[in-house]
This record gives sequence, structure tokens and C-alpha cells, in this order.
Amino acid sequence: MEKTGRKSIRKKIEKERRQKAGKKAARKGGGGEWAVIRALTEWVTGKRAPEIFGRSSTSGGKATRSGIARHTMLGDLVSVDPRGNFLIERAVVEVKNRKNANVLDLLHPQDCYFTSKKGRRKLRQSLYCWWIDLVPKAEAAGKIPILVFKRFLSSHWYVVMNTDDMHKLHAPQFLRSDTPVLYTGGAMRCCVMRLDHFTSRFSPVVFENMFHVGTTPIPLKRKRVRSGHA
Repeated sequence: MEKTGRKSIRKKIEKERRQKAGKKAARKGGGGEWAVIRALTEWVTGKRAPEIFGRSSTSGGKATRSGIARHTMLGDLVSVDPRGNFLIERAVVEVKNRKNANVLDLLHPQDCYFTSKKGRRKLRQSLYCWWIDLVPKAEAAGKIPILVFKRFLSSHWYVVMNTDDMHKLHAPQFLRSDTPVLYTGGAMRCCVMRLDHFTSRFSPVVFENMFHVGTTPIPLKRKRVRSGHA
């Protein structure tokens, strides 16, 4: 009886610990998304408030319900003002604020999925895996993938885009020699630059003109793309 009681107490403590960790992660993620929302709002309107973007319901959790990639529900951000429609109609934006966000991950392909103790297939938490998970979902919806990330407690946000998409913005008429791209190429052919540099170098009009609105949403396959085929 005594051993059973101790085991029950340990399970209760572990459950409470996980619940606290989950709530802390949710607060951190939500706070990060609002920081990006305000930065993008200022990019479009010149002011950080009122916000023209908002957090999606469960941060994209409903995006693949019934196997359909829905234009307005993919990603972590949605438009709550007509002035923000141009971005959400053209791109799937995901936001990550994690302590293990490391740009060097993009140089090292890895197996991004694993089976948990409960038999569930889960995504590994790394920048490479977040990107490889985002790209096929965005392409299936006829949009471009944009990953905005920050290493937790770091002072700067960064934008990850496909190299080809970034080259469109780097057309000769918009190119500036001092545009700082932190990383170009790699296994996933992507570029990384600071968010504040992105919003200062490229106007919303340039972004809207360079990318066209995608086609009708395409049903997403349940089977995920393996990292080795990226």
C-alpha cells in the first residue's frame, strides 16, 4: 500500500510538472506571435497598433482538418484587417520562439519524425524540421512558406524564405548592396535574414507585386514528406 501511494504521488507531481511546462510554452509561443504581429503591422501601416494580423485558431491547428489545406487557416497568423490580406493570401507564416532555434540546423539534414512512447508520430524541434514541415503544406496551398523565428531570450527575430522567393525580392530594381542575408543555400535552398532588415528593405507593395495569389487549395496527403526527399 505504501509503495502504491508513493507511485501515485509521483505520477501526480509529474502530471502537474508537465501541465506547468505546457502552459509556460504556450505563453512563450503566444507572446512571440504577438511580437511578430506588431512588427508586421508596423511594416504595413507604419504603426504597431491596432494590429491588422492576429493569431490563428490554435496557431494553425485547424489548417488540415478533413485533409484540406485552407487558405485562411494555415500557419500561425491570420489577417484581421483588409490591409493584411495581401500577405496571408500569398504566404503561410509560422512563428517559432524556442531556445533550440539554431540557424546551423539548416546545414544538417536529419530525420525529422519520431515515434513517441505512446506510439504517436511527432516532429523533432529544430529549425530544419520546422522548415521541412512547413514547405510542403505551403506549396500544397499554392503559397510561399515563411518561417519567422527567434532564439528564446535573443533580441532579434529572423525570417526564413526559399532562395528562389528571396531572389524575386532581390530583383535588380529592389536590390541593395547592404541587404544582409545571413545564410543562403543549404539542403533546403533557403535564405535567412533579420526581420527588421526584411521589413525595412522590402515594402508591402514590392512583396505584393512579386508574388501572386495561389490557386485553389489542394487536399493534403496524410503521409508526410520524409526529410531525405526534401
